[in-house]
Amino acid sequence: MTDFPEKVHELMRSSHRKIMQILVLPLKKSGITPPQMIALKAVVNSDGKVNVSDVCRALKTPLSNATNICARLESAGMLRRERDEGDRRRVVLTVTDKGKDAIAKAGVAYDKLNKAMDASMDESKKNAIIEGFRLFDGWLGKYMDSEKSADEREKS
Repeated sequence: MTDFPEKVHELMRSSHRKIMQILVLPLKKSGITPPQMIALKAVVNSDGKVNVSDVCRALKTPLSNATNICARLESAGMLRRERDEGDRRRVVLTVTDKGKDAIAKAGVAYDKLNKAMDASMDESKKNAIIEGFRLFDGWLGKYMDSEKSADEREKS
């Protein structure tokens, strides 16, 4: 086996670590974690009728995790849960002013990173990076499918 897989893993870990260092500090200063930021943004960017299941889909995480994240945001005063006036069985989420302030503060670092990334590369470099990620993502999907198929064959 070549050292290609290990180089891929190292570069992915290194890139992820750097992005997290850039983005996590402003989030910490705002009092939220990256998943909490995604949850808040999912609620803010909605039509106003978001529930925990919608946050679950935005986070691509189990419902129990989304429920815990929303509960922590509610405890921190950044999210409010209210009964839907049109359907009392449904609980609707809204972001409070404190939550909106946290999004705005943390968003500055995210926007700064994105603008710098966009401005520092010409179209050919941008396209090469995107194509590389698409290629890798496609390969990972096929690998996952083959592993799932192998698991199903073993069970039968």
